[in-house]
Amino acid sequence: NTATRRAQDIARFAASIEGLFPDRFILGLGAGRSRYGRAVASAWGYPLRTSGDHLAYLGDTLAYLEQYFREPTVTFSGACLTLEAAEGSPFLAGRRPPMLVAGHTDDVLRLVAAHADLWEGMAVWQIGARSEETRNEFFARTHETLRHLCHEVGRDPADITICQTLYIALAASQREAASIAAQHQSNLTALSCVGTPIDLAATLRELSASGVDEVQLVPLDLSGRAAASDLSVIQLIG
Repeated sequence: NTATRRAQDIARFAASIEGLFPDRFILGLGAGRSRYGRAVASAWGYPLRTSGDHLAYLGDTLAYLEQYFREPTVTFSGACLTLEAAEGSPFLAGRRPPMLVAGHTDDVLRLVAAHADLWEGMAVWQIGARSEETRNEFFARTHETLRHLCHEVGRDPADITICQTLYIALAASQREAASIAAQHQSNLTALSCVGTPIDLAATLRELSASGVDEVQLVPLDLSGRAAASDLSVIQLIG
């Protein structure tokens, strides 16, 4: 969340994690203007950047990170961030963790095309906000925009991995799945799966056909919380 965290701190955190867990870490970044980003800023007492500069700071952070992991010292001048002979990554020898950028607006997609290795379209929150737009229409529109922006900067769109979060209320029967879904009305959108493993497989095939390369599954349970560690859900998927 670059709306509440300094680029220099993000760089140091990322370098430490990548150093401890080589090739197992993905650095996820967003402008921080989502409902979740605002809630974090409020709960932790962080000043939230204004809507006018949050995207500019995200762009500066991405450009700075590329230099940080490539050069021993960094001199950088952007729209919101200026550094003079700052220390670069001290021990990774030019190795940079993959950077994932989340967001769906054209301004964010322009940053994805220029800097990101992975893109999370945040469709889980956006589908339904546009009442006239279906799931397939959302993917077709945003993916075509990203392809166009990649060509503008001379980049192959295939170099960017397209990711998507999928909330699932999964059970052995439709009735059980509906009971789980009833506890999660605030999380379930048009891009959710409520049903059995057969329904989940059909949804994953549809996402793949829409151009999604990787899916992050977020299982939900009857307690009203996410159930990522629930072995019964993992067994159903398996």
